[in-house]
Amino acid sequence: MPHTDPKRFSVSALEIYARPGFAERAIALQDDFGFDVNCLLFCLWAGIVAGKRLTVAECAATIALTGDWSRQVAGNLREARRALKEGMDGGIWRPRPELYEAIKAVELSAEKIELEWLDRFGSDWPDGGPGDRDVAVANLHRHAEAAGAEIDAMLMARFAELVDSANP
Repeated sequence: MPHTDPKRFSVSALEIYARPGFAERAIALQDDFGFDVNCLLFCLWAGIVAGKRLTVAECAATIALTGDWSRQVAGNLREARRALKEGMDGGIWRPRPELYEAIKAVELSAEKIELEWLDRFGSDWPDGGPGDRDVAVANLHRHAEAAGAEIDAMLMARFAELVDSANP
């Protein structure tokens, strides 16, 4: 049975993703740095909603939990969907809306499976109290560290913008 508690990750993630400007910023971080949007959402949820400071090890565990699925399944579906949307310049085919919509639906199903895994990962944590922006930014920093990303002022500024769009 799905969780209905508004503090659960799977519930909060969809609410956060729907906030103005969030999806665009998260997808840009995914495209520019290879971050998994669902892992970014998990870091934000942990900091803002659950009040939990993630460790680098916990962030690495989320990457290990979702990484293969994200790259090999959801990522390949995303690439196929984007190719259909954009079409191929000079190619012999044009985008097919019905195929685009079908792949988009399967991609979203794959993303929801990942959300369920992350929801279970964080389900046994005690309530960390009220969350805050600084904890969320620190969680994103630890996630980037676990992912082996080069952390600089520009990346931290983009993380701050992501947090601000998630937590208006």
